Amino acid sequence: MADLLIYWRDYAANWAYQFAGDRAFFWHSSAKCIAELQPGDRMWMVTSGRELRQEAKQAAFLVGVWAVREVIDNPDDDP
Repeated sequence: MADLLIYWRDYAANWAYQFAGDRAFFWHSSAKCIAELQPGDRMWMVTSGRELRQEAKQAAFLVGVWAVREVIDNPDDDP
């Protein structure tokens, strides 16, 4: 099992895009390392305090831990 730490740069924009209640779920990446994940691997999602409107703008905040259920090919990079 692998753990991957991912900086979610656009957390606030993604949250607003989908009108999420408590948290954002929409996230897209074309990073090749994502395609190498296997079921059971985990993605630890962090963002900045600025994205969360926190006083500590440079601090990192954990906003999600996602377990990989399946990995599928996405040759056209369709979000």
